[in-house]
Amino acid sequence: MKQNKVKKRLNSCDKFTFSIEFQLEVLRFLIQGKESLLYISKIKPGYFTLIEHSILVEALIKFVKKYQRIPSEVLMIEQVKTLLEGKDYTDLVTKEDIPNIHKLIYELYNKPLKDVDIVLENIHKFIAYIELKALNESMDFSDYNSYETYQSKLTKILQNSKPQKKDEPLLMVSGIAMRQLMRKVDPDVVPTPFWQLNKLGNGDGYPKNSLFVLIDRPKRRKTFALINIARGYLAMRKNVLYIDTENGKNQLMDRMIQSTLNKTKREMLTGDYDKMEQRHMRKYKRLGVEFIVERVPATIADCNTIKNLVRKLESEKGIKVHVIMIDYAAKLASISRDKDDVERINNVYIDIDNMGDELGLDAIWTAQHVTREGAKHQETRYEDNDIASAISIIRNAKCVMGLNSTPDEEEHNIMRMEVVVQRDGVPTGRVMFNMDPERQRMKEFSREARAKYDESMGRQVDDMLKKKKKVSNPNANSEKRSKTTGDI
Repeated sequence: MKQNKVKKRLNSCDKFTFSIEFQLEVLRFLIQGKESLLYISKIKPGYFTLIEHSILVEALIKFVKKYQRIPSEVLMIEQVKTLLEGKDYTDLVTKEDIPNIHKLIYELYNKPLKDVDIVLENIHKFIAYIELKALNESMDFSDYNSYETYQSKLTKILQNSKPQKKDEPLLMVSGIAMRQLMRKVDPDVVPTPFWQLNKLGNGDGYPKNSLFVLIDRPKRRKTFALINIARGYLAMRKNVLYIDTENGKNQLMDRMIQSTLNKTKREMLTGDYDKMEQRHMRKYKRLGVEFIVERVPATIADCNTIKNLVRKLESEKGIKVHVIMIDYAAKLASISRDKDDVERINNVYIDIDNMGDELGLDAIWTAQHVTREGAKHQETRYEDNDIASAISIIRNAKCVMGLNSTPDEEEHNIMRMEVVVQRDGVPTGRVMFNMDPERQRMKEFSREARAKYDESMGRQVDDMLKKKKKVSNPNANSEKRSKTTGDI
């Protein structure tokens, strides 16, 4: 129970909108900066993207609270050790992560702090942003009579966001009321193509640049699902770039045409394929959108390859890419060219997260295999322990969802998309689909169909999940999990 609270805390807090590298400099400032004690009380572990950064901040806060000073390098290692010996991080940190954390501590204490003024300036902005967000959520922007009160509260937030002299100007006040109003009018939330999934998010959708990961056994329904999700975004008038690492460009285009036209493969082969393809192209031309498939070499192409493709499409063809599908991320190379697979996959997911921010994407979707142990949970619901390379994915994905079906659901061509873990929104939930594999098509349940399902099959699945909870997961122990993880 306590462990779940830690996960919720780490995932629910507002994150820095700055790069991982900058977050690292903030952490270095908290340890080395002369004025760091003034800011530690204003910083929370959940503000940082990477879990190892969050752990160090939590250790730092606890030490400072007790001793009113910054710990030495040796004492910091001991503080972190004590923290990790508790039950809170059992499933979040493995033995393999410990050397990396110790290496990080050494670098934080021994690498010189640079650009202190810039780091401080952005810390001030971020602290103010957290409080402004809370103020905005309590503000009725349709009541223009409250703007004077809003401006007063806003000024107070900015005054308290940092230690400052009385005569120091509040440079951030200028124009900020209008900026906050515009954020309310044009919120930074993008809906997905599925009403059920939007309800599971925060604000009927998910933040821009969100990374979604689908998990299932190999050779199952991951590509099938990605194709249909892409079709959903096209219907929303979003241009989609589909990055393929294993299927082949022609095969994926054929599957998309099948899905769009609702045709079986036999109907495609025996009919006038050229006319069918033209119908497919005319449909999306009317919508003013493009579906682009690009085949890239596995373990050679990286996120820089994808970014170059996106920029080329925009500069040469005038196509603004809104959504990227990667089939699938674990087959990409990392930008840092890691040779070890675990490090490579870890950094690939960091690269993808940074890429979304850099390109200003609406969403990125990819897929991942489950572990051998996780495959046993296909009928019920996958857990975070079931994800191959779980740590890196949980750190960077906005939402991880499993593709599940009981034998009864399979018989009725029903697929559940179950939330495994997500940062924004409810901790669990499901999205229901009817499947037609012959036509490469999945269709989301209507509200009426969903209500009927919840009354019948849904109750049976929930009962299975309750029974599953009573059985201990053999991967719950991090040491055991480290020996069992890996693709099937």
